[in-house]
Amino acid sequence: MMKKAIRTICFIIGIIGCLLFIGPYLTFGTKNIGNITGFIVCLAILLYAIFQEKIEQKLNKPIKIIILSIISIIFTMVIICTGFMIYAATKKPYEPKTLIVLGCRVVGRQPSTMLEERLEAAFRYLSKHRDSVAVLSGGQGDDEEISEAECMFSYLTEHGIDANRLYMEDKSTSTKENIAFSHDIIIQQHLSDKIGIVTNEFHAYRALKIAESFGYQAAAIPANTFIFLFPTYYIRELYGILYEWIFA
Repeated sequence: MMKKAIRTICFIIGIIGCLLFIGPYLTFGTKNIGNITGFIVCLAILLYAIFQEKIEQKLNKPIKIIILSIISIIFTMVIICTGFMIYAATKKPYEPKTLIVLGCRVVGRQPSTMLEERLEAAFRYLSKHRDSVAVLSGGQGDDEEISEAECMFSYLTEHGIDANRLYMEDKSTSTKENIAFSHDIIIQQHLSDKIGIVTNEFHAYRALKIAESFGYQAAAIPANTFIFLFPTYYIRELYGILYEWIFA
């Protein structure tokens, strides 16, 4: 009875998971290590549910112990990383004077869904805190008509933010470059070092850790991610955090 229940649960998780991770690719063309990993894991769960008896017959006890140990280690690391993500995104920040808005993909000349989420968060903060300014950080990808910084500038000025409060950094291609090149602008323009990083909630922890390496005790201004895209980018971010811990 218990095996049947586990098999049913695995089957449901596998089906829903596969659809959830392939969906962003079919809808938005999003393909990265996040949805590839998620799809493979969910497909493995689905196949286990379908061929449970045959699989278990071929696995002896030592192999089962090794597999369960690996799963336990991965699960523990995921929990730890998730804890840091939640803490960074939910702790109450001081009120930053200078925002660094991290870029994301531009579709043609328009912000992608995720970039628009960041811009909405930046707009809300800038509208509420009239003495704050923002560095808009993001270069131009091969498939983008304009730089991410220019796209962000257009969006915010069209929504009523004074152009004099905005500084464009249009050379960066990664989060580390976002922070590094924005740091240069902050120094050159004598902006406040009370920094707020505007990015999606799952990305806040890693962005703040990078900001710390430049001497900032930054605060997160988190943007809410569209639930349909969240699983893909959440898993991608797990890889990013591990990379930062190991190589930074």
